[in-house]
Amino acid sequence: MNKIFFPVVLVILFISSVSVNAEDGVEKKELKVGLLPFVSATRLIKLFLPLKKHLEQNGGYRVTFVSAPDFRKFLKRTHNQEYDFVFTAPHFALLAEQEFGYQRLARFSRQLKACIFVRQNSPINKLVDLKGSVISTPGPLAIVSVLGEVMLNSRNLNQSKSVNFLRTPSHNNAIISVVNEDADAGIVSLPVFKFYISKEENKIKLLECSEAIPSPMFLASKPMNGRDREILASVLLDFPNSQHGKNFFEKTPYKSMEAISDKDMALLEKYLGTLKSRIQIN
Repeated sequence: MNKIFFPVVLVILFISSVSVNAEDGVEKKELKVGLLPFVSATRLIKLFLPLKKHLEQNGGYRVTFVSAPDFRKFLKRTHNQEYDFVFTAPHFALLAEQEFGYQRLARFSRQLKACIFVRQNSPINKLVDLKGSVISTPGPLAIVSVLGEVMLNSRNLNQSKSVNFLRTPSHNNAIISVVNEDADAGIVSLPVFKFYISKEENKIKLLECSEAIPSPMFLASKPMNGRDREILASVLLDFPNSQHGKNFFEKTPYKSMEAISDKDMALLEKYLGTLKSRIQIN
């Protein structure tokens, strides 16, 4: 993902499936929304507050945000249908669709890329020069890590044979590991790389970026009825046109919202095997 990752526990409880609007006495269905824990709990809630307000005002729902302490537990809770719908990483979304019965709602419009970088004074100038190197990454389940590793594999730079990975808690830690010479190279999202060099332009340099893939996605859980799926998809797609949406997109790099296509999912197929090899959901 394109943000710094911290372990997350959202202390928000899902109380009931139906609530009453105190103003008009109309019962509103409560939706438990699972948010991918890619930033701290405080930042996650603040980031998605405009979307919560939009869903409540235009969809007629009561919305509760929940998450998980880490990616692995988030995937397990997604598998167990503990969320009514989810905001999730693109490769997690494909897994949820194929294995857990989730159905497409919408996705953010921005594309994702991973980039491989080294220190500015490094003698490494191309990917093949990385043989024998230590490469820092965010967690092994992060899409950025998977993108970078697939790119390395395409150059026959395989883990334990040609390179070793240093797993770090976040994109920022992956960069610091390279700057501090604990790793020879690193893998982070392109926006994070660009942000860092805008502040410290003489410390790291880009080697190569991955292909672009779809951004994070919203999917409905298997138990959700068709009518609610239709409403949610429509309300999500209209989010950029609302004032809440305008406030949201002004402060984030996500750009807009669009439908999830078959082409989007097809682009993710090559990364699913790596994800499946790293998870065990009981």
